[in-house]
Amino acid sequence: MAEAADAKREGSKLDGMIVRGLREGAFWLLATLALILMIALVTYDMSDRSFSYTGEPGRYDNWIGPAGAWVSDILYVLFGGPALLFPVLLAYGGWLAFKQPPEGEDDEPG
Repeated sequence: MAEAADAKREGSKLDGMIVRGLREGAFWLLATLALILMIALVTYDMSDRSFSYTGEPGRYDNWIGPAGAWVSDILYVLFGGPALLFPVLLAYGGWLAFKQPPEGEDDEPG
């Protein structure tokens, strides 16, 4: 009987570690995406070939390249200046996923 309780507690610790690792992974993934999106939006250049402008063949001035030029152009066409809030919202979503305590656990120690 005691062995079953010990195994259950050990499994519970392992489950908690897995959930914590997945949350941390989600945080880092969303933080990275937010950083890439912010760089794409800040280095937006209207002369890059993208969704709304065919542009001249050659290099892209957007630091993320063609994908950054397209994504930033679409976001600026659809939302304008508030498009800069998207990276902030992505980073905040990652932070919320990371800070959320596992089910059944309290934030308070003890």
